[in-house]
Amino acid sequence: MLDTTKYEDVARELLGKEAYLLFQADRLVNHCTKHLAHLQTDPSYKLSKKLYKNFENTEVKKESTYLANFY
Repeated sequence: MLDTTKYEDVARELLGKEAYLLFQADRLVNHCTKHLAHLQTDPSYKLSKKLYKNFENTEVKKESTYLANFY
């Protein structure tokens, strides 16, 4: 695995000024991956997902029904 500074240097040599876009895309993918991995283990996300699926499966969709199940 490359060191971050070495990676940036090699990318600048290959792409010049366009390497900046590569760095930003790399950071964005990194952050998104970390946040998505965190969501999978977050209890509040699991509860929200469960409540949403239950709400989607109900025949009559009312906000009051959803909120009653939530609280």
